[in-house]
Amino acid sequence: MEGLPHYPAQFSEISEDALEEMKRQAEDVITARTASDYGEEVSLQGMTYAGAYFLTVKEGHDSRYSNLIDIIYRVDASIGIEEAGYNYTLPYYFVVQYQNAMILPDGTCSVDTSEYSVENDTFTYDTGVSAGWGTEKFRFEGYENTEVLKNTLVTEMVEDYACEDLLSQAIETIPTEETTAAETENAS
Repeated sequence: MEGLPHYPAQFSEISEDALEEMKRQAEDVITARTASDYGEEVSLQGMTYAGAYFLTVKEGHDSRYSNLIDIIYRVDASIGIEEAGYNYTLPYYFVVQYQNAMILPDGTCSVDTSEYSVENDTFTYDTGVSAGWGTEKFRFEGYENTEVLKNTLVTEMVEDYACEDLLSQAIETIPTEETTAAETENAS
């Protein structure tokens, strides 16, 4: 549809500039939420872009959004309970969603990065460290693994949306504690 604005039909139509802008905003959201949601025992260790889901509304289906772009990060949160000598880096996934990306008549991609949403999904991580009547637990905003993430963001939407999965392709390139430890062992 040259000359007319239109919704992209596939993720490859999203420009690199638009993707980078969405990623920058997502990183700001993650940094701000981590700083405000957790006490001094939990800190942001790092984050890695993990990929995306690009959902387009199926023909003949009515939906508020013509497309959804889920920008997915693997977040590493450092949990330190000093008095117990407990230190652990917890990996989990955080998603920032953008809606209704457009391809403008000049061919540029437009995404309003000030209009985003974050799922309210949380999970609890139990450290096993004794804390009075129970153990020290922390609740994290996001998903503890990619299976739960995909079920929530994609499987529950398949009635109205088709999904292009760019997470599964990218996830294999993210180092984990296990792969990092194995690489260190193999190097020695």
